Amino acid sequence: MKTKIYSLSLLLVCCMTAMAIVPQKRVVKDLRSDKSTTLIVQNQQKATAVVTATNEEGVIYVEDFEEDACAWKFIQTPGETENAQQIGIVTDNVIPGMTGTCPAASGDRFVAGSYEDEGGPDVNHWAISDAITLAPGTYWVSFFVINSNLDGTEDGFRLCYGANASVAAMTNVVVDYTGENFELFEDWTLIKKQITVEAEGTFYFGWNHQAPAYAYFALFDWFRITTFEPENPKPIILGVNNVTHYGTWSALQYNTIYLPNTDAEIGLAATTNFVDTYDWSAVGVILTYEDSTDIMSFTYPQIGVAQLSLKVANNEGDTTATWEYQGILKAAAGTTDFLTNFAPGEEPNSMGYNVSKNYKMSYAEGFNHLDTDEEAHIKSVMIGIYEAYFEDYGDSIMSVRILGGKIGQGAAGQNIIIPDDTKEFGRKNMTFKEFLNDQDAYVEAPGKLLKITFDEPINVTGNYFIAIDLVQPDTLKYSLDNNYISILCLDRGNGSAQPTSWWRPYTVYKSWNDEDGWVSEGEYYRTLLYAQHEVDFTFAQSLFVMPEVVFGPYVNINNVKADNKLSIYPTPAKDMLYVENMAADATVAIMDIMGRTIANYTATSVQKGISLKGLANGIYVISVKDAAGIHTSKFVKE
Repeated sequence: MKTKIYSLSLLLVCCMTAMAIVPQKRVVKDLRSDKSTTLIVQNQQKATAVVTATNEEGVIYVEDFEEDACAWKFIQTPGETENAQQIGIVTDNVIPGMTGTCPAASGDRFVAGSYEDEGGPDVNHWAISDAITLAPGTYWVSFFVINSNLDGTEDGFRLCYGANASVAAMTNVVVDYTGENFELFEDWTLIKKQITVEAEGTFYFGWNHQAPAYAYFALFDWFRITTFEPENPKPIILGVNNVTHYGTWSALQYNTIYLPNTDAEIGLAATTNFVDTYDWSAVGVILTYEDSTDIMSFTYPQIGVAQLSLKVANNEGDTTATWEYQGILKAAAGTTDFLTNFAPGEEPNSMGYNVSKNYKMSYAEGFNHLDTDEEAHIKSVMIGIYEAYFEDYGDSIMSVRILGGKIGQGAAGQNIIIPDDTKEFGRKNMTFKEFLNDQDAYVEAPGKLLKITFDEPINVTGNYFIAIDLVQPDTLKYSLDNNYISILCLDRGNGSAQPTSWWRPYTVYKSWNDEDGWVSEGEYYRTLLYAQHEVDFTFAQSLFVMPEVVFGPYVNINNVKADNKLSIYPTPAKDMLYVENMAADATVAIMDIMGRTIANYTATSVQKGISLKGLANGIYVISVKDAAGIHTSKFVKE
């Protein structure tokens, strides 16, 4: 199956009727996907009418497809192939056969008609209602629709009605956007048309998706029959996706992000319906993207809480939503947190890896919340495992390493930071039994969160990577039955490299442990897809890996020896400690007996001594960093 691009914008729907359409713009591009999605195709023999309850005067019939027992029946393309994507109710906002998501026009569900395999018959899907009794009179029939015409494969549709629920009975055409009447509706668009009923009767309405075999999709939602003319809804803000290129989120503090510097940019993507215009504003941060779409980026000039507001509008009114984010630049020494590349609201799915002598894979998750000269130490790492089983290979050795970074090359020839095996900050070797905390080396789905505690905290600076080495001895036999591990990860879907996917973190790196070294997962797929399909797309993924980070360096107090280049007095000290002959550009840190940094100073601030009044009695370490290196010494506070 060849891969094509499809477009699904979540931007705007203008006021329109069935006869007057305003062209829409698109901003989100995704690829075909072989991933499964939840699709409800009802029993065609025993459907029971389910009509959405409404007290609105003049509403005769409503179906928004929110109930599992929906009475509409779905008729597939005659002669469809086994690879055909069927028509049905989408329950997870993912269009069958596609990646990316689309919010429903009403509620959480909609009807999706997708594509047929190349070489199969042209798509001819039907969604046909239950029986609707109408008295004589004039009615408005309305629904919302999205369709596609990428690569010239026009996804047309019709709405018809007849005296029974068969396709043959659908002889009365309400609207027709097939063939030469095709029009494109890239966002949820209200289609409405008046019909006249001459005599009371029972009617069935059918929505018909027609397209060439290898087309893309058409979506259908919120079907209504009313005595009044429907109007476009007011704009809706359904939520916001937090995406970032620089920085790492706190796993413990909601909407809190650690940033390496004031240039670190955070991106947001709002999910909206029925919007004509976007207006962003902010307090505490600097907006850095054009103020006219559903996406925005910003930077923090200093530590603080940012308030971002989005006002969306159409001819029917406006809606405003506000979000708060805590930005932390160069966290204070001693600050402890579990960090993650999963933004608030993002959840993992599973990702399987086979482990064998033929595939000695290593996977790494990159973190970029530290500035180039900023120091921290990692005490432990939490790793999400969905499923794992090794049977006789539980005693094989694997490792979790902390690596520094180096300059590598991306798919477009650009410089990127990749793991550097020659810059290993530290590691922990263990058997798979120890790693999985199970004597049978077995983890049953839906898995568990493993905590790997290092023998001693590992100091890091700048960009660092947590590598999981699934390296096995040559005697290991390849078998899915006894040699498999599924690491929890987040697959954000694939998307265009511009304008927004560079905000989507693809923080996974992989290595075959050979001369090719490490490669970014995202850049790997950019190269692959461009070579095969001449499109610049990438997969944005992050592993469910959470380091326990303490900001500031770790010093093992038992290994500290007196440095003759560092002169301090008095010792023991009571209220004040003095440092002699300190360089003007030096920085000073005080650490406790556990190696935790409890205070930081500059040379200028301690010219008249360091106050010890807030410290409990005991043994401490003073560390002075200058151009000549780092000088340490113990002292006693009494």
